[in-house]
Amino acid sequence: MQAYSSVFKDEAKLDISYIPNSLPHREKELKLLTEFFSFALHSPEKMTQRLIITGDVGTGKTVLSQRFGANIAMEAAKRRLNLKYVHVNCREYRGRLFLILQHVVSAFHPNFPARGYSSEELLRILMQVLDEENAYVILSLDEFDSVIDREGSEA
Repeated sequence: MQAYSSVFKDEAKLDISYIPNSLPHREKELKLLTEFFSFALHSPEKMTQRLIITGDVGTGKTVLSQRFGANIAMEAAKRRLNLKYVHVNCREYRGRLFLILQHVVSAFHPNFPARGYSSEELLRILMQVLDEENAYVILSLDEFDSVIDREGSEA
């Protein structure tokens, strides 16, 4: 029997979690994000920035955010800075704040229990982890409208 080869050079690039090294036609936006968050590498204790990336469906907002996150996490590691970029697709968590916070806490503690905490407790735990571990987080909430739809605008 003859073995068939794939028509693809690298099938891994078809995976939904694949983040390309370069983003053609998004260099300007990536540079702006990097400049906007540059303080995170120099003075992370002053991190309180909020940013909304808007655009039509399929224009590269998610991959732009993920590429930025991978870049800043790599640069932080070089500087021995405990900074994590956490990307959350809120729709995957059905817009439930509890599940989103659980995901963020588990980015720092992978074996964190999946049950037994309220959203408020998880937020307190996250703040405690960040404080005790001298850690910082850049949190990307993709598809955030699903949280507002479920939890309301006060979320």
